[in-house]
Amino acid sequence: MNTWLLNSTLLNQTNITTTSVEDVSFDWFWLYNSNVIALWVTRNYNTIDFNTFQIPQQDWNWYISSHNRWVNFSINFAIKWTDQNNVDILYQEMITALNYKQWVFKYKPSGWTFREIIATMTWINTDERTCKYVTWTIDFNSISPFWKDSVNNSKLTSWIILSPFTIQISNTWVNSLWKIYLLFWSWNSWINNISISSNNRIISFSWSVNDWDILLIDNENKQVLLNNVVQDYDWTFFNFINWVNSLLFTIDWTINLDVSVIYPTNHLLP
Repeated sequence: MNTWLLNSTLLNQTNITTTSVEDVSFDWFWLYNSNVIALWVTRNYNTIDFNTFQIPQQDWNWYISSHNRWVNFSINFAIKWTDQNNVDILYQEMITALNYKQWVFKYKPSGWTFREIIATMTWINTDERTCKYVTWTIDFNSISPFWKDSVNNSKLTSWIILSPFTIQISNTWVNSLWKIYLLFWSWNSWINNISISSNNRIISFSWSVNDWDILLIDNENKQVLLNNVVQDYDWTFFNFINWVNSLLFTIDWTINLDVSVIYPTNHLLP
């Protein structure tokens, strides 16, 4: 990179956004401030494996394997200061904070919504170094299939007293894993069967549920908890597809409950 061009058009500006990157952090170490500047976040398309052998399939469509098994991405940064010593101190602080650990990488591409992914730093490459700035590229790897918004979507349906009942979730993004909370209030009686069906898949179980119980069906972590106690289950969890998902709840017998559905906004790219 041309030194004069970098120094005059990049590092002397107060607001630097190449792809509208405003805030970037890894393990709560902020990488966008007056001295440390995140220039852009990029997906490494060269790592995509188009082999469709033994990878997930849904509705006769194969998923690209890299979207299911790993995500590789790179971040380009710059550090600027007034002398060599301060540049070295800031560079060492950054290297120590990012050093080869799995944690949450977050950045804000636009507006006020952060995106995040669980990632591990795999490589740091210094691109250019002077007495006033350092530019470098950091490579990350993640076993998470998607980036997701840091704030989940939620839908609450209250004072349900009739069964069966339907809750519709419109998921306009990539398939996502969900959590469902069933909060049983007073006047519940003889509940010994609960089932949830959607898109020709069904979850069903037979438990005794009482007043003030809280049942969590956690598809993200593949577990079920009744009043924070892990329960056995013998069904296959399902996710929300990119479509309108109708959840049909059937609960026997007398019920009075709230249902809260929580699910992320997933993205294939940063």
